[in-house]
Amino acid sequence: MLKARSFAYDQVSRAATWLRPIRSRLVRSRDDLVDALHHVGYETWMSAAAAELHSRASTDNLVLKNALIESAATHARVIHGFLTDIERDDGSDIHQIDFAGLRVSRKRSPNARKAVNTLQECRRDINRRVAHLAWDRATGPVHWPLLDLSEAVVTAMADWSVGLDAALTEVLLPYLNDAGALNLKTRSRLAMSGQASGGPTGAGSPAISTVTNYTTITVTSAPLENRDDES
Repeated sequence: MLKARSFAYDQVSRAATWLRPIRSRLVRSRDDLVDALHHVGYETWMSAAAAELHSRASTDNLVLKNALIESAATHARVIHGFLTDIERDDGSDIHQIDFAGLRVSRKRSPNARKAVNTLQECRRDINRRVAHLAWDRATGPVHWPLLDLSEAVVTAMADWSVGLDAALTEVLLPYLNDAGALNLKTRSRLAMSGQASGGPTGAGSPAISTVTNYTTITVTSAPLENRDDES
């Protein structure tokens, strides 16, 4: 009886946590939102850039292959959080709700809903196998559908951007265009080589690739953020 009560209390407590009211958020200036949107665009673009580089990185370079998997997965996770994680946020994260005053509210398109679901389905593996040192890593490698993740990111973000005002759309559009172009290149390359969109990679397991060369990509509009710039 005590165990049953404990279980019931635990379920009620969890429900109360899920249903807690959203905290009030600081109203950001337009300049702040423009700057934030560049970072949102950067995350979108990097998910595609990492997937594209992974598709043609040498299988001999396991460090590079795994670093690109972790990069693409992490950037996809960030965008999923931007679009969905308001109930977990204490106001310190950039979230789509911060743009509510500069964006026409609209329902997601069917394709965008499917894209967000794709990101949600992969998020547990990203959380447990990339963001956290969980026991899931000891169960063997998993398939990382990097291109599917990147295409889902671009689809979801392109749909979200439809409601933005014209000036903000101009900020985000170059990132979306570059990410979309990179995804097309990756899709074409993988189709020609007969590869899947990702690789059977866990902790330190190489992804399958028939590509033997690695070169630097070029984009038409370089993102503002460079994490390695110490100047």
